[in-house]
Amino acid sequence: MRALIAVFLCISTSGLAQGAEVDHYGCKILNRPAELTFDGFSDAWRSVAADRLYSLTRHQSAIEAGTCDCAVLRPGWTETLERFEALGFSTGPSSAYRDWSSEVYSPQIADLRRTVQDMCEGAN
Repeated sequence: MRALIAVFLCISTSGLAQGAEVDHYGCKILNRPAELTFDGFSDAWRSVAADRLYSLTRHQSAIEAGTCDCAVLRPGWTETLERFEALGFSTGPSSAYRDWSSEVYSPQIADLRRTVQDMCEGAN
């Protein structure tokens, strides 16, 4: 049983390590900074909010700039941190995130991803 668990952990962690280095456009994936990483159960939604805000922002930026440059596709987290705080995600209730997610993120993200994919496939 221990051997099976060890093999599973090895496969799981090796897959994560490989996927965490660059995305499918060849851009280095920047880890979410500590100030946007929340461990407690009651605050876990904040980490998801940060990831979604980062994703939305970077896809919008790439389309607006009309570029597939890695500095735009995988920017630093500064703008996300600022918007995270401005939206009240750092101190507000999870309902603020749920409202934003259903009104802003969910209606836009699929089209943004598709547009960036069409624009950037083979560009990098």
